[in-house]
Amino acid sequence: MNLVNVIVTTSGLTVTYSDGKKSTHPTKLSPVPDEKGNVFYFRPVAKNETKANLYATKLGQELCKELKRQNVKVPRGNGSKFRSPAEFKDHLLWLASDKAVSCNCKYCGGQTSTTLEAVLASSSPKSSKELNVQKRKANMLRSDKNESSVKFVNMYRCKEIVWGDIEYILNSSQHEILSKGIGGDQIKYWPALVHQRSRADIDNSGDNENDYVVLYVLQPFMLPGTVKLPHKAILPWLAHNPSDTTQLIKDEMHNNIRIQSLDSPNHIQPSDSSDRDHIQSLESPNTIQSPESSNTIQSLEGSDNIQPLDSPNNTQSLEQNELVSAYHKAIDIATRVASTYTPLQQYKYKLQPMYLLGIENVEEKKLLQEMESYPHYRNILLGTELLRENDYVRLKQSSCDYSNEVEMPIFKINTIFLNAQNKIQLNGDIFVRDPSMRLNGNVPLLTKLNEENFEYAMDLSEIAGRYYILHHIIRSMPVTVQLPHEDRMLLVDEAPKQAVISTGLKKQVAKRSKFLPNKKIKVDNRPFELLTCSL
Repeated sequence: MNLVNVIVTTSGLTVTYSDGKKSTHPTKLSPVPDEKGNVFYFRPVAKNETKANLYATKLGQELCKELKRQNVKVPRGNGSKFRSPAEFKDHLLWLASDKAVSCNCKYCGGQTSTTLEAVLASSSPKSSKELNVQKRKANMLRSDKNESSVKFVNMYRCKEIVWGDIEYILNSSQHEILSKGIGGDQIKYWPALVHQRSRADIDNSGDNENDYVVLYVLQPFMLPGTVKLPHKAILPWLAHNPSDTTQLIKDEMHNNIRIQSLDSPNHIQPSDSSDRDHIQSLESPNTIQSPESSNTIQSLEGSDNIQPLDSPNNTQSLEQNELVSAYHKAIDIATRVASTYTPLQQYKYKLQPMYLLGIENVEEKKLLQEMESYPHYRNILLGTELLRENDYVRLKQSSCDYSNEVEMPIFKINTIFLNAQNKIQLNGDIFVRDPSMRLNGNVPLLTKLNEENFEYAMDLSEIAGRYYILHHIIRSMPVTVQLPHEDRMLLVDEAPKQAVISTGLKKQVAKRSKFLPNKKIKVDNRPFELLTCSL
């Protein structure tokens, strides 16, 4: 079917042909009862009525799907996404402008087509062979280059906990001290909270399509201040296993103690209980010993009777072990958060009356009506990740009969709700990865399994985590405890409040925030700079 009678505009779709004639209009327009007392009549639906808007929206969506199958690009409507005037402000300014630049609002992300001609010019006619290939992909999740780049730069969300590259997290002096100390060279990434997203202009003289790059403002746990990182310097929480790093640090500490005991017989062997407890705490990120209750820093470098506490070697050792201790404490806080879930943005779920009229099965209609009584949520914090409606997530292997993780299906979230058993449940669509068809030659395309009017139900315990196109992740979020949002925020806020004092020379490098000291104090005759920051 060649859709030639459709005009694509920035405000929507217009069908230029109509077969509606006055002679075919219904004639029974008055509510006059028949001989049995039944009233059946027609009335015109005004354009400003809710029903007219519903018809236009639903039919426009179906027409949009068919146009996309024919490779006709249509504007992405954002009207239903904006949740407040503040969110809509930037998009409104773009709508009122001459469209010379792309919209930079929260949802467009700089990817809006600059002109209508640019959208229509890319929709060239296709041969019959190419159209057949497009029909074959009708039920697949597809992304063109622009859509792929949007997912690429908007990969991480505010309130999520991620791993940040220490090349960006630590300043130059901290990084130098950490790399020379015991086990410090094993630390490559640092736990951090995504605080917000920002943009930085770049030189567009090369091959770059965009004139800016998206930067993530991270709040590193147990360190003061915030830093800006590009997406390439960030990993999802499940993409990096901290237990490997902590085990390597523990091994290096054991080896260092053994070497010192053999080479320096005059040293007092660190055999008191606090030393043993500190080393044992490295076996698991869940049992991090607080530096206030441990004398490990001194014992790892030898007794105070052998070296003065304020000697250069001990000062550097103290600074290095403060960072290592902060690293383990940061992991502890993030791991505790990873075991919790928090539903957010509750709303009233309501089915359209027209939808229920089309369902003949009594049991099915009853189940759908019961759904309206359940609390529904727009988002849910699953461990360290923020999941939203329409997100694609991975399923745990135990929930499906798949032996290979690569073959595991992908679940698209349609609704999030609290069922009659007071358990969080998710309804949505199931997709499988098609290795024979790949996006950009690398990412497998997704094929939808269920029919259009049917969906699958999944318990929250069956969800492994978000599906990242750029990361192959097989680990699952260890969620077990529901936590109110206020308690979660208190837990996350522990990290900046307990931030270690930044030490060493303030060597600043490019792309890192600079924090100015407001006063100086002394600890054990050694100068430290006390830094403050506003979160």
